[in-house]
Amino acid sequence: MGVNSKTVCQINLVVNNLDQLLANYRKAFPDLAVKIFNLPKPDAVPAFTDGKQGDYSDCRLAVLEFENLVLEITEPGASDSPWKRWLDAHGPGVEHIGFKISEADKDETFKTLEGCGSKLYHAGFYPGGTYSFVDGFESFGFDFNIKWDADNSERIAHWKTHPQETLSKI
Repeated sequence: MGVNSKTVCQINLVVNNLDQLLANYRKAFPDLAVKIFNLPKPDAVPAFTDGKQGDYSDCRLAVLEFENLVLEITEPGASDSPWKRWLDAHGPGVEHIGFKISEADKDETFKTLEGCGSKLYHAGFYPGGTYSFVDGFESFGFDFNIKWDADNSERIAHWKTHPQETLSKI
């Protein structure tokens, strides 16, 4: 079946200096709104790397919404995070490309990508959706961000009262 998506919804760049890069985007796209914020704390958006919950709130993110896709630019903080690992390993550039799928297709998607040598390593749970990073650098030249709509309210509530628990299944 493969990856059942024809929708590229996002491109993420990882950079050393967000403010410096945004100065150029603002010159090139002066009418484009830019939202800048730190990633949420794990009590609001639990996220796991290699199965263990992390706090990525020292990462700064800029979101630029074009009509056909979202450009995210991430400046990792000092703490361990998928974005810091990427920057340390590969330098600045395209970290992931986001693909929107249906929740029903997620198992087949991960199986297909694993068959291409790409492994799921990070997942985050917003109240209305799940995102997951698949290491595709060696096989595709970038990581995947596989995204789907899901009601994660119960999961988030559970992790708020059991923060020591790790991710067992996405």
